[in-house]
Amino acid sequence: MKYTLLAGKTFDKSLHKLPLDVIKHIDDLVFQLEDNPKEGEQLKGEFRHLWSLHTKLNNVQYRIIYSVNVVKREVILHYAGSRENFYKEVKRLRLKVA
Repeated sequence: MKYTLLAGKTFDKSLHKLPLDVIKHIDDLVFQLEDNPKEGEQLKGEFRHLWSLHTKLNNVQYRIIYSVNVVKREVILHYAGSRENFYKEVKRLRLKVA
């Protein structure tokens, strides 16, 4: 059974700051999480409740931060951006998982 993808406000805002070709690439990539939500890498430490999906386009690395609610079968997309200063930005957002 597939998971439902949910995009938070911070994800939408972060996505719109990226170039159009990157948005399309990330859009295609996140739909894979419906079938396999643990495709990314589970983070450690203060971000242990989050997952990070890595991708590369035009020699630039990008990250997508998301969380997985197994009980509700949901994947909640939190933030997307280039790898540069990515985790500082995630820390600034103070993402909490319900």
